[in-house]
Amino acid sequence: MTMTQDRQALESQPKVSDRALKRLVMWGGIALVILFATFCVIYYLGQHKNMGPSMVDRQITAGEAAVRADPNNIGDRLSLAQLYAASNRQADALQQYTVVLKALPKNEAALFGKASILFAQNKLNEARDAYNALITVAATGEMAGADPKLQGARYFLAVIAYKQSDFAGAAGQVKEALRLDPTDSDAWYLTAQVAMKQNAPQSAAAAVEKALMFVPSGWCDPYALAINAYTQLKQASQLAFAQARESMCNGDVAAATTGFQSVANGGDKTLATKALLQLAAVSINAGDTNTARGWLNKILAIDPKNAAAKAGLTQLGTPSPSATK
Repeated sequence: MTMTQDRQALESQPKVSDRALKRLVMWGGIALVILFATFCVIYYLGQHKNMGPSMVDRQITAGEAAVRADPNNIGDRLSLAQLYAASNRQADALQQYTVVLKALPKNEAALFGKASILFAQNKLNEARDAYNALITVAATGEMAGADPKLQGARYFLAVIAYKQSDFAGAAGQVKEALRLDPTDSDAWYLTAQVAMKQNAPQSAAAAVEKALMFVPSGWCDPYALAINAYTQLKQASQLAFAQARESMCNGDVAAATTGFQSVANGGDKTLATKALLQLAAVSINAGDTNTARGWLNKILAIDPKNAAAKAGLTQLGTPSPSATK
């Protein structure tokens, strides 16, 4: 989940992360197997030539045969639709979901599958209708309070509303998504994007920090948004820390180290502690355990009870000062 993108352009469209994309095949435990199988096939093709139809193709052929043999078998049709979707045969998958829904208009798997394909095709109004149909069915279900389909539908309705510049609508839908799953980092990030569009940088900053709490590494987009928020808020220390974290996320360790050192030497003790932890991690990754110990001991000088610093020193084979008393 970009360093060269203009940050304002970054905020103009919500990013769909790997986690969000997985929702599009939420019903595809099967699809995940297919993706793994596809990888194996691609690797094998690199080693051997003329192996014939791929494993995915053979599974699709078998699925098609099963549907022809028993056209009324809903499970076979859903499985075939998932296979088509995993193979990027969206039109074929949509056809199977449509057939299922003609027979069972309230089938949740087919409703979610249809909505997800329409969303992927950027047919936003049709996708919105399909997600709303799913919500109508799932909202009264036994697991409505913790239904990942329902939560996913709310999230994607928020994305659709955002894309259509309905920021109030997006805020309402993403709030519902977070009610169903408060740990959804994508939903927190979308909340931050919506807040920026509503000229609420303080709310955006709080939401993006939540997103990063659940996905602290390997996802750089939230740092860019945090930089915009803290710039608008004129919070220099938070801005410097966000810039350093973005540099680290993008692999610029030298720039990140300089940034963290600046924050560590600043007057905000909470941010200084966070920056020192980052510096300790950089040193550990570089194999410089002595420097790492130095950063961790500086944390304890600020906060003698800091559990992370104590644990870090213990892992490095150096007991914290309090442990030696």
